[in-house]
Amino acid sequence: MRREPESMSTQTRLFEDLGFDSTTALELLMRLEDDFGFHADPETLAQHHFETIGSLTDYVLEQAGV
Repeated sequence: MRREPESMSTQTRLFEDLGFDSTTALELLMRLEDDFGFHADPETLAQHHFETIGSLTDYVLEQAGV
């Protein structure tokens, strides 16, 4: 499902609102790792990190040390 960025917020749900599946979520995470130069620790990664744009953003920032 394609949506305009302006229609999304930190509360937008990745699976329910954007139609993600597990493959899409992992592809996004790998892309974020490449683009922002961090490594996601599989020991800390949990399903709740993929609930919303905001929860994934918080996880990425934590892993990136920001």
